[in-house]
Amino acid sequence: MRKARGIRRGIVGLVVAASAAATLSMGAGAAQASQTMDQKCDSANFCVYKDADYKGTHFEVETAIQDWRTAGDVTARLNDRDSSSYDNFNTLKYACIYKDPYYRGGMTIWMPKHSGRTHHYGNGDKGSSHKGVNTTC
Repeated sequence: MRKARGIRRGIVGLVVAASAAATLSMGAGAAQASQTMDQKCDSANFCVYKDADYKGTHFEVETAIQDWRTAGDVTARLNDRDSSSYDNFNTLKYACIYKDPYYRGGMTIWMPKHSGRTHHYGNGDKGSSHKGVNTTC
């Protein structure tokens, strides 16, 4: 009987240890998953992503771009294909995405600094230019 109890205690101990290890492992994964956008979008940059939730092809820039079609390969591929964005500008209060080049055609998305839009609901896939401003867009 004593040997059986010892085996049971040993098994219970192993189960508890395995459970604790799994919990710690999941906790570490959750911490990594909740990484802030400030860490994903470099400081002083504005980031635009092809997919919702800051996923897929993206570009990061420190300045305004008046025409995404001519600003580089990745930027051109995201013209009229933007689904999420993050404003990590340090000095400008707001970032604005416009429907047409040269900040025309109406603003589709705006956000205050150090914030983002995980999904451009109803206005996604329409961006062609962006800029940061200290007043309203």
